[in-house]
Amino acid sequence: MFSTYSVPCSSNGQHMSVGESKDAEPIPIIIDTDIGDDIDDAFCLMLAFKLHKDGVIKLLCVITSGEGSHEKRAELVHSLQLSILGSISVPIYMGSKGGNAKLSNCNYMPPAAYHDFLKFEENLSSVVDLILAQAQKVRLVCIGPLDNIAVLLDRLGDRARSSLSLYLMGGCFGTSFDGIKDHIAEYNVRKNPDGWRNVVSHMDATIVPLDIAGDARFKDWELRLRKLPEVFIRMYTSWYRKQKPTGHILRGTMPTGERPEMPGKISSVMFDGVALCVALHPEYAVMVESAVEVTDDGHTNLIRDGPNKVKIALAWQSTFQFDEWCDRNLTVEM
Repeated sequence: MFSTYSVPCSSNGQHMSVGESKDAEPIPIIIDTDIGDDIDDAFCLMLAFKLHKDGVIKLLCVITSGEGSHEKRAELVHSLQLSILGSISVPIYMGSKGGNAKLSNCNYMPPAAYHDFLKFEENLSSVVDLILAQAQKVRLVCIGPLDNIAVLLDRLGDRARSSLSLYLMGGCFGTSFDGIKDHIAEYNVRKNPDGWRNVVSHMDATIVPLDIAGDARFKDWELRLRKLPEVFIRMYTSWYRKQKPTGHILRGTMPTGERPEMPGKISSVMFDGVALCVALHPEYAVMVESAVEVTDDGHTNLIRDGPNKVKIALAWQSTFQFDEWCDRNLTVEM
């Protein structure tokens, strides 16, 4: 059905990607995000801006996806970027999908947007030119529904596969949250099964599913959180106070029947940070390569035959690699 492969660890147990070498060119990356609902998007973008600042990646732009207010989503990206970079040097584009604002959870969005953000579809040529100008493939990290991707791939045409590698946070192949064996229809796929079906049928793509991302929690979270940028602390605290303590994402983070004023000893699940980590360090993951079926209700299944095989990060080579990678890239004062 599928082939399994992995990149072995070096003899001293340390991993160094091309992008982390001091002499290497920064890796060009675009992030497509539905920031504003769950907090893991903000965590991923905080990491991305920090890596951009350190010269590990070259963040070409950020595009908002999802339904509801793209102005508010873009405002969150703006706040994170300004806090970490000190200026707005990375373009922010508002995605194409509108819809009812009530369809967005708006869990930590600002009350209003105050900046004149660019619209993605009206500036599509600029994004395409930016991609084609890079000397190496651009890694497009999609951490929300694939609302913008079909438009971008259509404009790139035959150049899409040679110019882009897609990293998709989403899907589930048998393990959902916290290691529970449960093959569910994951949110990002459910929101746009046609978009997923198109990508896994034609593109160079790596899926980062719940199987590897669904238990990405941090211990000693209250201590870790205090060391992060103030803008993220405010976002996390606002989001945390609006969550149901019995939901999957906050499971086990607080005593039963209690909600501490500050987030507890264990973090919520940071799914989207895993997608960025795997995009930069595929050697950290145990990968399988297979064709994938996407059902109308959002389930993802490995299949024997299909028009295209994609890579799927199903597990970590080592349990602590994500924690160590995040600590390594978030310890320097911002």
